[in-house]
Amino acid sequence: MANSQKLKEALQNLVGLECSNCVWGEGAGSAVKFSFTINDDLQKEKSWQESELRNELMVYCAWRLVSNSLGTFSWRDIGIRDDALAKALESLLTQRIVEVDYDSESHDFNIIFENNTTLCVFCDISNDYESDENYIFFGNSEILYVDCFGEFQTEQYDKR
Repeated sequence: MANSQKLKEALQNLVGLECSNCVWGEGAGSAVKFSFTINDDLQKEKSWQESELRNELMVYCAWRLVSNSLGTFSWRDIGIRDDALAKALESLLTQRIVEVDYDSESHDFNIIFENNTTLCVFCDISNDYESDENYIFFGNSEILYVDCFGEFQTEQYDKR
């Protein structure tokens, strides 16, 4: 399977999951981490097991959050508009993902939530001075990431 197709499928598998946690803050720089979990309805529908529920996204590159009701925010707002940004990020909690748009050439993507808020992720890190990765997706069976050179990579979890 082509690498970009593998990443696209992993991101598409987020559709139906809920945002269960968001970690960010001035001490983390522009980085933000999202956790996505299966809700009760979807768990019954797909009969997934707890071991299949690992879905976390760690974003080191540029990102923007567009909310119809709260406005537009980005990684540049950390430390500047923390109260408003906190409210916008908290509005994602328990929101179900309804769509994911992925660009296989740039590896940029958008996650659209049921409250019409969109998380836009832009792979803008092009050297290893800032970070080794643009973003890392911790999926159910493997770790997928786009490195600082815009190349898609995978790693397997340690089976210990």
